[in-house]
Amino acid sequence: MEHLTELERQIQNRWADGYDAIFYERPVGIGNLRDFREYLDRKITQRFVDCTVAERKQLRILDTGCGTGQLLSQLKSDGFTNLYGLDVSEKMVQIASQKCPTISFTIGPFDSVPLPIGQFDVIMGTEWLHHVPILRPVFQRAYDLLAPGGFFCAMEPHNDWLFQQVGLRQSVMTLLFGPLLHFVGFKNRNKIQALSELEGDRGYTSWHRHLSVRELREAFEGIGFEVEMERRHTLVTYFAGQLFNSRADRMLYGLLRWLDRNMIDHMGRGGYLFLCATKPRHPRSGIRGA
Repeated sequence: MEHLTELERQIQNRWADGYDAIFYERPVGIGNLRDFREYLDRKITQRFVDCTVAERKQLRILDTGCGTGQLLSQLKSDGFTNLYGLDVSEKMVQIASQKCPTISFTIGPFDSVPLPIGQFDVIMGTEWLHHVPILRPVFQRAYDLLAPGGFFCAMEPHNDWLFQQVGLRQSVMTLLFGPLLHFVGFKNRNKIQALSELEGDRGYTSWHRHLSVRELREAFEGIGFEVEMERRHTLVTYFAGQLFNSRADRMLYGLLRWLDRNMIDHMGRGGYLFLCATKPRHPRSGIRGA
């Protein structure tokens, strides 16, 4: 596993300088982060219902795979005071530290770097589990680090989404939306080329994949978490690689997101999975949703 971690570190270091421009300045990235933040806030309110707003702001929150610190910066601005960041890439942490100089950061892999056991109320992760070849040690680590009643919250690409599950569905989508997709791609050709150059020939690790509910269920089994999952973002996921930050892109994103929220996501096969795994105050296990 050490050589895999080192490869991931090198790749993320290469991504660091352009990471915000590629992910957080695009309508898809902005929308995903906003949706995950709403999901996180909802779970904090539900799980710590007996706490006052002021007490919730003092929860001990660890952002694993924090990248350039975009989410931590938002939480800090909203008054959360006990924030911690962790990432395998020192260049990512350097950028995050510049954004959030008062937040404590640690460099290293989540499943092995020294951290206080049983001390965190919330552990969160946005789109990094799909870089991990074996998930179970990660979930076990999260369980060990959480205080009783705390939870692990994540957002991940989902491999069971409506237009990816069956080739015929993908073909129909291409037939219906292909001309628009090519138009958007042509309009953004320079940005798409820049993204390809940034990825290079090893932009994604060999285990970079969309996760399935089955794989997640098996990885959580027997650890002791109470797990809930939600599926979202079907059409937006299909167009994600083409939507940059022009006015037309933002308008198209708004339309696709409206269709997702009001029609497609209700079919239950969204392109992203939102999951919340709670450590019970008294040990027991189970999985709900999905």
